[in-house]
Amino acid sequence: MMKWLETGKNKMNAGKFLLMSLIPFALVPAQAAGFSGWWRTEDNDSIVSIETCVDAPERFCGYLVKFDSTGNDALDNQLCRAPILGDLNAVGESLTGGWIYDPETDKVYSVTIRKKKPGQAIHLRVYEGREIFGETIHWTRYEGSDGECRK
Repeated sequence: MMKWLETGKNKMNAGKFLLMSLIPFALVPAQAAGFSGWWRTEDNDSIVSIETCVDAPERFCGYLVKFDSTGNDALDNQLCRAPILGDLNAVGESLTGGWIYDPETDKVYSVTIRKKKPGQAIHLRVYEGREIFGETIHWTRYEGSDGECRK
């Protein structure tokens, strides 16, 4: 341990210094990893917001925030901020251990998300069972200024 940390007067300051130096890493794992934000789906039909989960802030989820209207206001209201991704853990340069909902098949699959171009594109590895047998889809960062859907 460094000499200046050992003196009685500085013991409390040393503790505060160590605690304060660790807080930024504990609070923003996805921000640091570059996954948070709005992402355009591969088919260009929807925008998904990846952010901390409402009910589990240590994990990450994805919510539908922009999509083409179905023509049915009640259905559009249901779809607005509908969960598309869930239970993802930030591990290094990936989000893992989560699920993705596919509205076309009405099924839930396992998913791992990795960076393709840091901050600009991501790979979503979607699979049942083993990841090696899955399919990779690509999403790109959405920088639009128009607002999200309204409930």
